[in-house]
Amino acid sequence: MSKVQRLNRSLGSGSTSPGFSDRVTLTRITPIALAAALALGGGALPLPLYAGPKGGTVVGGSGSVSQPDANTTQVQQNSHRLAVQWDSFNVGADERVNFYQPSSSAWVLNQILDSNASVIRGQINANGNVILVNGNGVYFSSTAQLSVGSLVASGLGLSTESFMAGQLKFERQAGTSGRVVNRGVIQAATGAA
Repeated sequence: MSKVQRLNRSLGSGSTSPGFSDRVTLTRITPIALAAALALGGGALPLPLYAGPKGGTVVGGSGSVSQPDANTTQVQQNSHRLAVQWDSFNVGADERVNFYQPSSSAWVLNQILDSNASVIRGQINANGNVILVNGNGVYFSSTAQLSVGSLVASGLGLSTESFMAGQLKFERQAGTSGRVVNRGVIQAATGAA
């Protein structure tokens, strides 16, 4: 069985409503595919004037969120899948968000409820798979540095129920038109399944 087949099996295969622009289908994230996905829909995003993730409520799976100092947010993931809702998720140039996941095959969903786009100027580190969803967009600045097993960033929504069931069914949220723009450095593990 190929790595793509194993990933599809582990994620499940879900369908979404018709219309290519209203769905995302994940088979395997590679650095090239990620770069192509991030390049879609470029343009300026409204940037918030504040930094640092706010909120951080676990809504699926087992884990915790802490801030050991003013510049660091830590997410300790205890289950294979973890879903966290954030009031906002911005990372300043001198800030970092560290995800401590049980294995490289673990997944964390970050549902961002902000009325603004998320702006990532600092570091995001994870040994597994990270999903960032913000209906108002995600912007990675030129100072952003990500070191993750894999990354999915989307202006579409992903429900906790779908994610926890192993399905990545992204859907457009009413009243949003978020885009993902990357100007930073994203290092994702190659060949990860």
